[in-house]
Amino acid sequence: MTTAEAKAKIFQWLCSHYHDKGKTNNYIDTEAVKNATNIPADVFAKALNEFVDPAGEIYVQVEISRRCLRLGTGGEQLCQEGRNPFT
Repeated sequence: MTTAEAKAKIFQWLCSHYHDKGKTNNYIDTEAVKNATNIPADVFAKALNEFVDPAGEIYVQVEISRRCLRLGTGGEQLCQEGRNPFT
């Protein structure tokens, strides 16, 4: 699996979770997301590192110190529109 595929899969999983939980966008433990998506650990770590881009649109917000993530404001908007920026 490539890093690009992993980013698309992580975004899709977060978006599905967002809709399943009644549009609550709480932080989710990274291990839970990694296990749910079955992305290899090394690829998952690279994908998370690529989400951290303060100069770009925040589609996925990664809280490194707390080891958790959620949709960013741009990601929430795209999720509501049914679009994945990584596909």
